[in-house]
Amino acid sequence: MVLANVLRTDMHAHLPLTQDSDPACAVAVLARAQQDATWNRQQISNQLRSLLREYYPAALAAVEAWKNGLCRPEAHSS
Repeated sequence: MVLANVLRTDMHAHLPLTQDSDPACAVAVLARAQQDATWNRQQISNQLRSLLREYYPAALAAVEAWKNGLCRPEAHSS
């Protein structure tokens, strides 16, 4: 309420926000895409771990000692 009243009564004293530049918008888009990819990777890794725990626990035991276990390239090579 206070902010709304300040803007209503003193609008002339406040400057509008400037628009982001094109490079700044591009960085924001790329940062969001990177964050989404990270979240998706973690979600898929969790799903794979759950399925392996249920149906093929020996596969989990084989990669357990590795740092980043299932996310390492060696874990999904043929």
